[in-house]
This record gives sequence, C-alpha cells and structure tokens, in this order.
Amino acid sequence: MLTAVDKVKKGKGRIVNARFAAMCSHYLFDPDFCNVASGWEKGVVEKNVQDSRRRIWIEAGTRRFGSFTELNAWLGERCRSIWADTQHPVHKQFTVAEMLELEKGHLMSMPAPFDGYVEKAARVSSTCLVAVGRNRYSVPCEWAGRLVSGYSVSS
Repeated sequence: MLTAVDKVKKGKGRIVNARFAAMCSHYLFDPDFCNVASGWEKGVVEKNVQDSRRRIWIEAGTRRFGSFTELNAWLGERCRSIWADTQHPVHKQFTVAEMLELEKGHLMSMPAPFDGYVEKAARVSSTCLVAVGRNRYSVPCEWAGRLVSGYSVSS
C-alpha cells in the first residue's frame, strides 16, 4: 500500500496520506498494516484465497460457457458452495456462509461513493497548457492566463 503511506515508522506505525485518511474516514474503517517485510502475517488469508481459486478454476477449465454472464453466474454459485463447505476460521462451529448470514443483520449500508480524486487549481500557460499531476494538457487558447480546476484520478 505504498500509495496510501507517506512514511513507515517502526512496527506497524504509519503516517498515511491525506486522501487515504479521508477515504478511511468516509468508509468508517481503521487501516491495519502488516510489518515491513513480514508477508507471513497475512499468509493464512492469502493461502485460503489461493486454494479456493485453484479449486474453482480447475473445474471452470472443464466447462464451456456461452457468455460472461453465464460464467459470472456459475462463479457466484461456486463461491457460495465453497462458503457453505468451509469452516469459519474463528467460529469453528459455523461455516463461512452461516457466519455471513449471522453478520448480515449487523452490517451498515454503504455510504455514497468516495470521490477518489484530488482537485487542484492551476494557471493555464501562455502556450495554452495546464499541468495536472505530472502531465500537461492542451486547453482552448481563450483560457490562456486563467485559473482552472483540474483533477487526477488514481488508476
């Protein structure tokens, strides 16, 4: 998450950039970073994802789908099937699917989408160029010398 972090401190300490902090605040979550060079800290989750992908895509390779819609419907059903067969890692008396059903009543609705762009004012040069981020863009000649608003969207 290099793009989210301005400075890495000792242990899990991080100074996050302002836009990432704003996104965390918007979606009401606290980031929880791994220690530097400690990939094993999240290895269990990644291994479970890897195993599930392998099971799903090996079976998908033996089938033919008429469209992406058909493929997506099959993938959704296959994932739900795996959730129904997989024991929850913390609450072992439940499957992942059962825990999802128990938790659904406690989930909050999604807020409005977060605008993930940074807007900045920039002056149009005499050569009709405006700098946004590290790029320069041509604008209509009548805008030369004017202050305009530009923004960049992370991809």
